[in-house]
Amino acid sequence: MEESVEEIFGHSRNTLDNKGRVFVPVEFRKALLPEDNMSYVLTRGPESCILMFPYSVWAELIKDLRNRSYKDKSVRDHLRALSITSKTVTLDPQGRIIIPKELLEYAGIEKDVLFIGFFDKIEIWNPSFFEKYSKENIPKSGFDILKL
Repeated sequence: MEESVEEIFGHSRNTLDNKGRVFVPVEFRKALLPEDNMSYVLTRGPESCILMFPYSVWAELIKDLRNRSYKDKSVRDHLRALSITSKTVTLDPQGRIIIPKELLEYAGIEKDVLFIGFFDKIEIWNPSFFEKYSKENIPKSGFDILKL
């Protein structure tokens, strides 16, 4: 039976150190599978956040993307944008990653970092950007989407 990534929930704040490293929250590190080799893929996400995928989740996404038609210019352009802005990062022995400068700039992150578990991936935000976005866009409860 094939293993799947443990669901990733919750949030955690942390700070970049002077070398640009940040601790990945322990509860999010626990979602990594052995085949992830302690690695994630970072890429630009929506609303100026950074998306962080366990390597195995990213590999599945790429497998699906390879089935898209290369003849379609829109597909090529979107795949290029994704490829150009993506970077594999590996946890160091202390559980830190280095977020590339261009992704930090995209997300407006200078020092404080907000990690948000998003089921099979993690969003990385500038906390003040997320606070503003949250006030304007996120309902107080996600319960309604469950349709119970």
